Amino acid sequence: ESFQKPFPVNKNNFYITASIGILNIPDASKDSEELISAVDIALNEAKKSGKNCVTTFSDEMSHRMKHAQ
Repeated sequence: ESFQKPFPVNKNNFYITASIGILNIPDASKDSEELISAVDIALNEAKKSGKNCVTTFSDEMSHRMKHAQ
């Protein structure tokens, strides 16, 4: 709700949106590069869905990640 209100700066109103990618670590590899890649994929999926979205990394995304390498 806080982000729905404009933030006034120098007589201009600015609005903030957030796209968030989430990764459940127990379901993922321990390799840091794979973790970063997975959460980046989830973040990009959230961005594709529009503003103010949260996306959790899924098995389907994992499958796409492995085939993209």
